[in-house]
Amino acid sequence: MTLTPPSPTRPPLTLPAVASTALAVLSSHVFPAETNMLAFPLTLALIAIFGVPHGAADHLVHAWRHLPTGRKGGDAKFFAGYIALVVAHATLWYLCPPAAFALFLCMAVWHFGQGEYEYLGGRSPLVYYGCAATCTLDAWVVYVSRGIMILSLLTFAQPSLTFPVIQAVTTLDTKWIPDPSAPSTLAACRIAVTAGVAQHVLLLSYLLGHSTRPTAFLRDHVPKLVALALLYTHVNAYLAFGIYFGLWHALEFFLSVKSSLALTTRGMIAWAVVPLSLPVLGAMLVMGMYWDQVGMASEVAYWRAFLVVVSSVTTPHVVYLEGFVRVRMAGGSKEPNKQMRPQRERNEVEIIKSAVVNSCENSRKAPVVSQLAKSPTVACVGKSR
Repeated sequence: MTLTPPSPTRPPLTLPAVASTALAVLSSHVFPAETNMLAFPLTLALIAIFGVPHGAADHLVHAWRHLPTGRKGGDAKFFAGYIALVVAHATLWYLCPPAAFALFLCMAVWHFGQGEYEYLGGRSPLVYYGCAATCTLDAWVVYVSRGIMILSLLTFAQPSLTFPVIQAVTTLDTKWIPDPSAPSTLAACRIAVTAGVAQHVLLLSYLLGHSTRPTAFLRDHVPKLVALALLYTHVNAYLAFGIYFGLWHALEFFLSVKSSLALTTRGMIAWAVVPLSLPVLGAMLVMGMYWDQVGMASEVAYWRAFLVVVSSVTTPHVVYLEGFVRVRMAGGSKEPNKQMRPQRERNEVEIIKSAVVNSCENSRKAPVVSQLAKSPTVACVGKSR
């Protein structure tokens, strides 16, 4: 008998992501001046409410993977390692800002690309869409390709807004950053955006040819690609990033954490993440105010503070989240961690296992197996030779 994991229970795009993207695109065309005026404060609000707190849930992920087993200092070791990685990246910012920024971009490519498939609940997109049998690629290729597309849209779609921030955060001389208003720069940026999108579309086309579920593949990918392209090309770059970071990426992560850790209310999540979010937000505010006071343009100053602080905390976030993803891909947490799964799911799994064994010994159990196979925990129960 074979137990098949259930299909994902949520769509690739959440309602807040769809609604905010549609509203932002519409308002950018109907009320362009007002939208641009509100873009920066709205972005800060999205980052503060969703973006930064999603990284503050890392200690919950750590607890999910390693429930207390009698060892002392488990949390202390976690926070010590976490802070050490933060300090290491912050030190790199002090010693060599361009290198720190380059490292952050590499992590962002991986993290955003992988986060695009959070709705699969830890499953590989190649496995879920039936590409693994005939496709020789690994899932990491899909993640990197997706991340490159997202970063190319974010960085090059509106260079007049993004290039000044890059120059400020890397502290490079202006001669190293091309004039964003120059025709040659605009042409190069259009090429970069086209190349970033094209390489991912080509990869998806290749995977579609190997997929045994082409309808699901197209349904889950095409609307999301269209929404991403509209968001980054028709909405102020600051607001586009705020919507993507807060209502696409961070909200998806919260849904995964809520599901995996059996946190039943928003209040439980807020109680766990708000205290650890405040120091990060405070550091961003202080650094932004400082750079604003020394003559840097306000928006650029706060974006510089955001990138420096968030990139520093992103390093441990990506490291610890990778373990979370690997455990979920393996089918769940280790044995002690089953305590954190919903009681209903544990009971159903044990009942189904028992029913499957009994069905081999007693044909009268067959109706029980047939009925339990309809459980949301198990997609199908079938015979294996």
